[in-house]
Amino acid sequence: MARLGCNCGNALRDTTDGETDVYYIFPKEEITREIQKNQELLFWDFHVDRETECDYWYCHRCKRMMECSLAKGVVERIYKPLRISDSDKNTDTHLWKEFYSYSDNELFVLTEDNFTKNYKMTLQEFYEKYPRKFFYRISPDETRIFAYETTTQKLAFIYGQEEWTPIDPDIQK
Repeated sequence: MARLGCNCGNALRDTTDGETDVYYIFPKEEITREIQKNQELLFWDFHVDRETECDYWYCHRCKRMMECSLAKGVVERIYKPLRISDSDKNTDTHLWKEFYSYSDNELFVLTEDNFTKNYKMTLQEFYEKYPRKFFYRISPDETRIFAYETTTQKLAFIYGQEEWTPIDPDIQK
């Protein structure tokens, strides 16, 4: 079990019993590209075989999201919730990269349920049928994340990058 300390003092964990703090990010562009290459690609194979550079940890206490480098073992970026302003509501984000986010528990339930039914879900089925409450768009400079309700397409909340300097793990030795 891995642990991570948040700036607010909360201890985050990656356990699957109870509420998990780890999230997986799936860029829409990556999903659609893989579906175009192979419509029979199983979701599980896509999820397990993809080479991710980061894990994303969510703090339930302060609502921060931390991007953690798997290779370096450090927190690369921290995003905190921001108030939505009138100018945010008018920001055109259609050209920003779009992605979907699922908690470790959401994916576990989905794959476990399908496994017990001996059903192998394709990536296309996952993309088209698995419910997403929100979809996200990230600014080109990756300092702001806008979350939209999937059903209404309305702006639901915003994250902004917090000032943060990653600590080199070699310095801590």
